[in-house]
Amino acid sequence: MISISPRGHERWSTHITSTKPEQRADRRTPRATGLYLPVARWTPVAIVKNMSIRNIGRILSRGVRLKCPRCGEGRLFAGFFSMHIQCPHCALTFEREQGYFVGAIYINYAATTLIAIAGFLALDYFAHLSLSQQLLLWGSFAVLFPLFFFRYSRSLWLSLDYLFNPAELPGGKNLFTLKRKSDQ
Repeated sequence: MISISPRGHERWSTHITSTKPEQRADRRTPRATGLYLPVARWTPVAIVKNMSIRNIGRILSRGVRLKCPRCGEGRLFAGFFSMHIQCPHCALTFEREQGYFVGAIYINYAATTLIAIAGFLALDYFAHLSLSQQLLLWGSFAVLFPLFFFRYSRSLWLSLDYLFNPAELPGGKNLFTLKRKSDQ
């Protein structure tokens, strides 16, 4: 049986333990038994190099402008619903794997739901429309708005993903670096 147990502050190790009672009674450390499988001790979050609020804002504004999150110059979309495979300027691959843009569906759904509910409540309070008028208005909004917001939700998802999981730059350079934890 493989168990994962904490060792120290935010460090984890993996070791193999036996399920037999007579072998579990042996309280030697996993390293002493030779069954220790070391796990890389990297910080769980990437340390950001030159990543300030200004740079985060710049990457997100590129998403709102439907531009590549890496270079800010390449266009994401060839048509209204068709995306380029890569950035024409810096060759960043937009769809990294199949199902990559499922998060964009969540962004689109959240934006549609929040606007529709807030609008329904605001119009109910201020305009006193009947329920059938409200349902007609916000039902049609809930159908049409996701079609309009489709491009923006994909672009924002790509920008958010680029913030947390950036693609490698040419030459092996990367915006983020991983630092090894000190063994203390």
